[in-house]
Amino acid sequence: MNRLATLSARLDNQFRQVTPARRLAAVLQVCAQAEGELGALEPDLAAALAALRAGGTVDEAALGALRDRLDDEYFALQDDDPGPPTPASLRAFSQARLAASLALSGAIGAPPTAADCLYEALMALNDAQVMVRTLELTLS
Repeated sequence: MNRLATLSARLDNQFRQVTPARRLAAVLQVCAQAEGELGALEPDLAAALAALRAGGTVDEAALGALRDRLDDEYFALQDDDPGPPTPASLRAFSQARLAASLALSGAIGAPPTAADCLYEALMALNDAQVMVRTLELTLS
């Protein structure tokens, strides 16, 4: 079972059945929601998102490095304050998940990788289950 199926087996199945263009559209829909929740994004992340929206490609290695840096920032913030996650640590986590998602977008045609791409984007949201239900309706 892949990670997307742990959120919704139905969405995972639907996502595998649609065209790569519809998969990318779904990922971009989730990214737009995350961007709305986060506000201003890291410049490289915003540029990658803009490139995909315009039909372009992204630098997977650069996004992977950005993901790693943001994950490190998240873990450092968590180590500094062992209580509940702070807004700063949650922001770093969410942006790291978006970077991970966009880094996988080049393989949106391969269902297993595409599912990970969507999963990572969903993990950037405050409430992934609301978007899961929306996508289940959209992709049906």
